[in-house]
Amino acid sequence: MALHRSPMLDLVGGGPEPGRVTWAAKPPGARRGTLPPGLVPGVGPGDPLLGMLQACIENVLHYPTQMICAGLEEPGTDAIRAWTHSLAGQHRATFVYSHEFSSVSGPAFLRIRQFHVVNQDKNWTDAQKHCRETYTDLATIESQEEMNALIAVLNGTASDFWIGMNYNTNWAWSDGSAMSYTYWMSGEPNNIGVENCAKFSNLYAFSWNNIHCHLTLQFICYKSLPLILIKQQKTWREALRYCRENHVDLVSVHTEKIQKWVETAVYYASTANVWMGLRHTCAQSFWFWLSGSTICYQNWALGNGTGLEDCSGGEITGAVQSGSKQWVSLPEDQRLNFICTTSEEY
Repeated sequence: MALHRSPMLDLVGGGPEPGRVTWAAKPPGARRGTLPPGLVPGVGPGDPLLGMLQACIENVLHYPTQMICAGLEEPGTDAIRAWTHSLAGQHRATFVYSHEFSSVSGPAFLRIRQFHVVNQDKNWTDAQKHCRETYTDLATIESQEEMNALIAVLNGTASDFWIGMNYNTNWAWSDGSAMSYTYWMSGEPNNIGVENCAKFSNLYAFSWNNIHCHLTLQFICYKSLPLILIKQQKTWREALRYCRENHVDLVSVHTEKIQKWVETAVYYASTANVWMGLRHTCAQSFWFWLSGSTICYQNWALGNGTGLEDCSGGEITGAVQSGSKQWVSLPEDQRLNFICTTSEEY
């Protein structure tokens, strides 16, 4: 299984080093940039752990800091029960993947989930049913960034909340997403096979533990948004080309609902402003959305979008500020993150 976005990856023995995959001992047949068959003990083709490992690596490569994928052992055994990513040094693990991100090439992206707190007490199964009927599913959390976003949505609410993880033959997310991130509190999960559903509480720094599924708690749902944040830095024209070649288009924010979606997306941005599909014509002096929608809903920052734009430096385009979430007019040659749409109907 090739690691296409890891040009500096290598397999060595010894302690963790930036830019390397590190093992307690070098496995036979290990070679640069690949995961040879049998590389992970007890994991063969088609094993769910192999997909979990690849998802973990893909997830880790999206973030501009040194992170690792760690193989976590089943207590009292040598068996790897899960792969998780975290800051280097946080986990004690037999097998560790680490990577220095300055060497990574290729697209960095983040599909967007909008979290919703449901202040009703339900057992895990009924909470799952409610989320699927009203939103998309119970909360899936695939990164520390998503965990931080969920905590921000709670805004200090003190309670226990179901998330979308439960145990059947393995721990799994309700929506089928790969188990690439976990945040279990120390000693958890335990009593597996009896306490088969996961919850978290702000009383324990939002870490997770497993409890009986029949207990009733409030819960977190998510709505899958038809947007994707691209965390590369491109000019407006480059961003437009990328979205149209790989997704649908740059996002047009013609309603307050879409603005709320965009506000969720820019929470994860690595630039102060993020491109949208908003364009100004200097010849006729007006703003328009690429989708063709008229600009009825507006969220301009003070002094922007007046129609009296300075075109002396070239064409002007629209971006949303990561902080204030308001729109600003900028020269098209600035290099920013950007938001693509993944559906023509949104």
